[in-house]
Amino acid sequence: MEFLIHNVIIPMLLIWGALSKLDVSVGKTGAQIIYSAIEKTAVTPERSKINDVVGGCYDACFGSNKDALGFILHIFFITLVCVFTVLSIYTYKHKGLLDQFASVGFLRQFLFQGFLTVYIINFLMYSYYPRLKHKFQGANRKSIIYLLFQVFFLNVGLFVLLTVFTHIVFYVQGWSGHTSAYSIINSVREVLLLAISFKSLSGVYLYSVLVNLFPFFLVIFLRLLVSSEGCSERIIRCLNWLNFKPNPIRAITLLFTAFVGVFCLLLSSTMWTFTTN
Repeated sequence: MEFLIHNVIIPMLLIWGALSKLDVSVGKTGAQIIYSAIEKTAVTPERSKINDVVGGCYDACFGSNKDALGFILHIFFITLVCVFTVLSIYTYKHKGLLDQFASVGFLRQFLFQGFLTVYIINFLMYSYYPRLKHKFQGANRKSIIYLLFQVFFLNVGLFVLLTVFTHIVFYVQGWSGHTSAYSIINSVREVLLLAISFKSLSGVYLYSVLVNLFPFFLVIFLRLLVSSEGCSERIIRCLNWLNFKPNPIRAITLLFTAFVGVFCLLLSSTMWTFTTN
């Protein structure tokens, strides 16, 4: 039971806490427009334009036609909002952290092990968006779901690699408590498990990365919705059970939250399996 609380319930609560105000930002009028568009998609998915509309918005922000400076600034502000949103949750849970904000050690870790890591991952993932969009063409339901898991695991893989790299740099500079580069690699499992259960600052950075995947989840969700009539009907039934009509964004956020919970369960189970073997 404790395993499920730390590796499923806590991740879901964190993601929900970070994204819970999205429906307020959209407003009642926006919520009604989203509901009508998705409902029409469920009836006639082959005629739906919602996937094209959302795709057009993403192209404007992250497409290949976006100028370099605009793209860099978009990623910077997205990263800034996500990191500080999750950090505020962590600070509320760990009251003593406020006293460390002005220390050199905290600022060094936050900027290089935290913000820079999340920014690089976001930059790479949003740069990957045009290729991701290309993969959707002719994709069926199974390949779309596989693509969703692929995106999540790719982000975690990048997070682990960059975290190890920054720890090694800190060790070389004498800023780390590790005794060797080998000990850093051996600590990956522990760092990741502590991050999943939100017991360290690494959790702030990991969940900032996962929160940033919500736009990708939304695009993949809409593509899944228009993939087939049968699939769209099942999704709508699930959304209606989640009180979809008055709060469409909240219902989709709940689906994303549940998916993150399942993903964190798979990830932590994998970590424990490798340790056992």
